[in-house]
Amino acid sequence: ALAKTPVLPLPAVLFALVAQGAMVRWTLPIATVLYGWAYFSSQLDSYQHHYLMCLLLLIFCFVPREPDRLPAGAAPEATRRVTSWALRLALIQVGIVYLWAAISKIDTLWLDGTALCIQVQDGWVRRLIDDIGFEPVAVMVMATEMFLAAAVWNRKLWLPAIAAGVGLHIGVELVGLEIGLFSYLMIALYLLLVPDVVYVAAARVVGSTVAPLRR
Repeated sequence: ALAKTPVLPLPAVLFALVAQGAMVRWTLPIATVLYGWAYFSSQLDSYQHHYLMCLLLLIFCFVPREPDRLPAGAAPEATRRVTSWALRLALIQVGIVYLWAAISKIDTLWLDGTALCIQVQDGWVRRLIDDIGFEPVAVMVMATEMFLAAAVWNRKLWLPAIAAGVGLHIGVELVGLEIGLFSYLMIALYLLLVPDVVYVAAARVVGSTVAPLRR
């Protein structure tokens, strides 16, 4: 069984090191290989989100670890940025996932709300959807995925893409679909859409707050 695979805890340790920025050049590729081997060799749940995570982890291995050099004469407060074709390719891959998810819903059972009605568990969410109508909600889900397929890798649409994407995956979890950690992983990927200036501003606020505590 997958749970008894001796190597399974090792990727978790390596990913913890990656999260801390420790030897990422080496730990991330090794963790990527072990992650793929642990899931795909077992054939357990490999049809779900693990194929996507393996592909994205492989792409992330090519993201540079150092920011670009500042041009000569740049202002002292200028911030160096990380630009990478791999990050852009990762977002395009996420867009392809949404596109295929929308295409797979071009079916009578989905468009008339039958498939959604079968999948939604009993509770307040089902009652809410029942009041709105399963058919319009099903069409709305497919339209959102079509929008995300084009918006998730478009810099100008980062804000509506985050709102629509995060809202979609929160809704998936509230509905109670059994898809493992897929929604949580997709929500985490939306951190790539946030512009650099937001992270820089947040880092400066945190730095100014923590600095007096170090004295």
